[in-house]
Amino acid sequence: MIDEMSLGLAPVAIAALIPVLSAALSDGMALIVIEQYVEVAITLCQRVLVLETGRVALESDSESLRQDPARLGELYLGDF
Repeated sequence: MIDEMSLGLAPVAIAALIPVLSAALSDGMALIVIEQYVEVAITLCQRVLVLETGRVALESDSESLRQDPARLGELYLGDF
């Protein structure tokens, strides 16, 4: 499990971590990622769950979220 891996890191450090973790995943490692930056999470993970006040507000595969980012926008911003 990785909890907020980007917290306090420079963008260049985050960018360096992603290929390392991706390689570990390709080798069969299972990983749970808790991350505030959605793009980092959907880059690493096959499945994405978004929690809101302790409940699952959205569950999807990462590819679907890449193709339809408005789903996340609606969740974060509501109807406007």
